[in-house]
Amino acid sequence: MINNFKTNIMKEHLKKILLLLAFLGLSGSNAQATNYYTFISGDWSTPGIWTTDPTGLTSVAPAVPGASDAVFVINNKVVTNTVIARTVTATFIQSNATLDLGIITGNNLGTVSGSGLIKLSSTSFPLGTFTSFVSATGGTIEYYNVAGVLPSISTYNNLKISNSTGAANTCIFPNVTNPTNYELNGDLTLSNTGAGSLIVSLGNANTNVINLIVNKGVTLSAGVTFNAGNFNAIHQVEVLRNFTNNGTVQFSNSAQFTASSNGAVNLKFSGLNNAVLSCNSTTNLYTLIVNKGIDAGTTLQVTSASLGNLELYSNGDAIQLITGTLRLNSNTSITRVNGGAIFQIPSTSRLWIDGASVLINGSANGIQVDGEFKVTAGDFSIGNEGLIVGLNGLISIDGGINTVEKIRPVVAVGAQEGTFAMTSGVLNVDGTTAGLEMVIFHVFVYHMLDRDFLCREGF
Repeated sequence: MINNFKTNIMKEHLKKILLLLAFLGLSGSNAQATNYYTFISGDWSTPGIWTTDPTGLTSVAPAVPGASDAVFVINNKVVTNTVIARTVTATFIQSNATLDLGIITGNNLGTVSGSGLIKLSSTSFPLGTFTSFVSATGGTIEYYNVAGVLPSISTYNNLKISNSTGAANTCIFPNVTNPTNYELNGDLTLSNTGAGSLIVSLGNANTNVINLIVNKGVTLSAGVTFNAGNFNAIHQVEVLRNFTNNGTVQFSNSAQFTASSNGAVNLKFSGLNNAVLSCNSTTNLYTLIVNKGIDAGTTLQVTSASLGNLELYSNGDAIQLITGTLRLNSNTSITRVNGGAIFQIPSTSRLWIDGASVLINGSANGIQVDGEFKVTAGDFSIGNEGLIVGLNGLISIDGGINTVEKIRPVVAVGAQEGTFAMTSGVLNVDGTTAGLEMVIFHVFVYHMLDRDFLCREGF
């Protein structure tokens, strides 16, 4: 009897406990998440900036969003966070809207979407799922007034690094693996608007290579230096649209025309769109690589505000043509294209001198034109083997003052169907330097059948 009485008491207690747990569970299930929208700009901690009205036009049930809620920052609203780290289930930032997390770290934004701006004044990236926000239709991440090693975030849409203070700030892209890959679906903007300066460096470790792909354009303002970290690695920045430099690009830490052992960057242009490399200030590149489009119909145009703004540093191939046209405009001076071998213009490429000074006597043994070599203005000279016309190459002289050691056909098996055309300008074929094929060819040899020759003036 006693045992049965105890058993019954224990059962009653167990029932009460189960009922209590069920009540607590039911109460918790009724605590539904709330969507909060910005009513006005202000600090996250201010209830009055939030509303449950999806239009954001009226103040309804203002409160500070909590961990179970979602927030929507509406167009033309700016939300700052200056008090504590925030946690929500989802964050939507509309275009022209800004969420400024400042120096507060430890934020968890949940699932992040929209095409607005997230600003960070720290090198701590918020937790959350950013897949949509960093996609090609997503938003912008801005690191502002900050110095140090940036987070190891491999993908952004638009990325902006800025300084508006009087400090000399340095921000570093880390290279923790070999290779370390970064990809921007949009633009890279490096901006300095204060009395200080901004340095953005690639790499903080030896040998690990950084590949940075920017699917749109790169812009540097005055007061910005974009360089390679002082470590033994040659990185690559690949740009699909325009590169505009109003600051300083220092993509080699070694002396000019020496092998890099303490940091360098190759600048590669690719993609299907025409692009412009604007050297409005010091632009020192290790190697310039052109891989535009599918043939010579897509152009990288190089402009320079002043003579000497663009310098190439590699002791090997300072210019590499893969596909597309490299058009060199006024105030551009090139004195070296490779380490002394025959410089190749592939069948899918064009080298176009349009106002530039390309004086490469002694630095290349000759230029083999399998695609097109074109001059419309400027100065050009090449010694040794001079211009070598490929089987289907085109030499087009339409201006400028040009001096070559010789012009001859390529020594290759196949039908010699190349073309030489000159409509204006000056061409001096002087034969003053020795070349490897001097014993076979005279200074101007164009005797092959099936080759076209047109000369209207200037020869």
